[in-house]
Amino acid sequence: MGRYSDMTSKADKVFIDEDPSGLSAISKNHRKTEGASVLSNMSISRRLLLISVFPALAALFLIAGDVSSLFDQRAQAVRLAGAAHIAAGVSDLVHELQRERGLSAGYTGSGGAKFAEELPRQRAATDASLAALETELADYEASAVSEEAAEHVLDLQNGVRALSTMRGRIDDMALTVPELAGAYTGLVNDGLRSIETLLEVGSDEAQSREADAYLAVIHAKEDAGLERAMGATGFGAGAFPAPIYRKFVSLIALQDDEFRRFGLAATAEQIAELERVLASPASQTVQQFRDGAHRSALEGEPLNVDAARWWTAITKKIDDLKTIDSSIGEHMVAVADAQKRSADLQLLLNALAILLVGGVLATLVFLIGRSIVVPLRQIGDATDSIARGQLDDALPLPAGRNELVDLGQSVDALRSQLKAAEEAKAEQTRLICDSIGTGLDALAKGDLTHRVEADLIGPFAGLKQNFNQAVDGLHDLMGSIVRTAVEIRASSSEISQASEDLARRTESNAASLEQTAATLCDVEGRLQSTASAAGETVRQADEAMARVGDGRAIAADAVQAMSRVSESAEGIDTVIEGLDKIAFQTRVLAMNAAVEAGRAGEAGRGFAVVADLVSSLAMRAEEEAKNARSQLTVTQTEVGLAVESVERVDGALDTIHDGVNKVNELLGRMAEDNQAQSSSLSEISSAVNTMDKSTQQNAAMVEETSAAARNLDTEIDALVGHTERFKTSVSSERDTASRPAGGRLSGPDGWAPPMAGTVREPVAA
Repeated sequence: MGRYSDMTSKADKVFIDEDPSGLSAISKNHRKTEGASVLSNMSISRRLLLISVFPALAALFLIAGDVSSLFDQRAQAVRLAGAAHIAAGVSDLVHELQRERGLSAGYTGSGGAKFAEELPRQRAATDASLAALETELADYEASAVSEEAAEHVLDLQNGVRALSTMRGRIDDMALTVPELAGAYTGLVNDGLRSIETLLEVGSDEAQSREADAYLAVIHAKEDAGLERAMGATGFGAGAFPAPIYRKFVSLIALQDDEFRRFGLAATAEQIAELERVLASPASQTVQQFRDGAHRSALEGEPLNVDAARWWTAITKKIDDLKTIDSSIGEHMVAVADAQKRSADLQLLLNALAILLVGGVLATLVFLIGRSIVVPLRQIGDATDSIARGQLDDALPLPAGRNELVDLGQSVDALRSQLKAAEEAKAEQTRLICDSIGTGLDALAKGDLTHRVEADLIGPFAGLKQNFNQAVDGLHDLMGSIVRTAVEIRASSSEISQASEDLARRTESNAASLEQTAATLCDVEGRLQSTASAAGETVRQADEAMARVGDGRAIAADAVQAMSRVSESAEGIDTVIEGLDKIAFQTRVLAMNAAVEAGRAGEAGRGFAVVADLVSSLAMRAEEEAKNARSQLTVTQTEVGLAVESVERVDGALDTIHDGVNKVNELLGRMAEDNQAQSSSLSEISSAVNTMDKSTQQNAAMVEETSAAARNLDTEIDALVGHTERFKTSVSSERDTASRPAGGRLSGPDGWAPPMAGTVREPVAA
């Protein structure tokens, strides 16, 4: 009964710990998978926080994009404001430099007689404008202007600071008007380039058009300043030299171009202001001076004008233009400052929006998380109590009307059902232990006749049926094992004898296959040698064909060379013919010379001798030309014969080439046939070797089969011995079964297996 008691205690433990609802299994699986991932170990509140983070981040990302765009707009506005302020300061400095340039030119052109009082005041104004520009630059960061603009502004500052030396030379009359005008113009150009690069920061079309109008009026003002200097020189001297006049006229044309450019970019109000300036009395006076300069330069009319009046009129015009460019500059500064203030306000509003959205999201996440996490914790505590087996007390569950409350009520109903199931399970456990435990104890002792008779209900009725069916199967199996063992013993004897016969025949086949494989290898080697020889013959034939081809090529080259020789001979014949004609003409001239010498009498005797010699040389040249032509004719004939011989050689080589080619084709086919035969024999030899290996392996397997059959007899005797410890309804029949002479087993029905070599009868069912 000790084994029965152990089984009973184990069954009690199994059924007591069993949880039909699967909650315990879920709890165990949860504990096993703890730590499987970060998300698995994360609480519900943190998961809710994580879920809310993504939309919050998305919202913040969108807002951040707007903020970044606003920062860019603000930076652009700051750059534009700084550039506008600095450009206005540079424009003021350029205006003062233009005025100083004009006064210096008038002072120098008049030999110091004019503008002596105005020039020092203008220099002080220029210095004051430089100081104002430097103050303006100090108020803005270096990033407010581009690197190129900063370089131009720095060049302008350094140039103005270095004006003291040039001013001293102007006072000493050490500089000409073109020299000082060029120096001042260089500084002015630095200022104009600074303004152009500063105003390149504009981003929209309106700003770009306003910057174009601003630059146009500044350039027009610069051209007017140069015109003032040229006019001061001409009108101060009472006449315009040709270079000064050409410069004077070109500056007027440049001003007209800038005014047209201004009209294309400026607003209607700005265009009206320019038209007012151009129609002013000062502009009319300037035009009168221009007309006088034209008449003086073109018609020679004397200039009897007051240079100071010219200076006053054009300076007033320039000042009026300065008023226009100052107005545009002030408007650009105002627009840039307004854009900066607007960007600052937008940044502040976006910062407040971010704080507000973040606070609302944080509050919502806290409230929603609390409304979910607290009920879940109560339900979790309730399920833990059920898992610990605390089914008697009511569970604390959340209140309200939502899905979590429904879940809590379901958990409480589950507790009640589990309590009733535990009570029914205890009764069934006792009955199972009494019935199934007794049956298992009998089965352990080898009694296959015991059956469970207790009245089990529910799923345990199937357990009873399965137990009884299992015992019935074991009962039938034991009887079948004994009968099958006897049959296997007889069959194994026959298999052993047949395996030995097969082993002998397999060894004989293996020896024959080995001899066949050796013979095929010898034949294969000879065929391969024949194929190699044929291949070498083909190669030699190919080389012979190549040499014949080379000979034909050489013959063709020889024919071409002889053809060229023949053509050269024809050219030489032409040359000889020309020499013959020259010799004939020379002889005729010699005869004429002799006649003329005869006429000359004694005075022409020496010349007659020379004429005779020339005639003799001409005759000898004709004879040599005839000989050369004869030799050339013979040479051409020989060359023709040589060409025919070479062509016959080429024909013979062609015939040889065709013959060698046919021989080569025959040898190639022979080589291919030998190679195919060698490949076939290689495959046959490989197949025979494979058969030989398979036969050897079969022989080894037959030996192993014979040994296994002998071992099988011993194992069957042991198997029958083990079955004798089981108690079945056929035990008496098995006990009366005897082992006949020869040691062969008898079956339970008195059947004995036949001896080796006899025909087996079918076994009765």
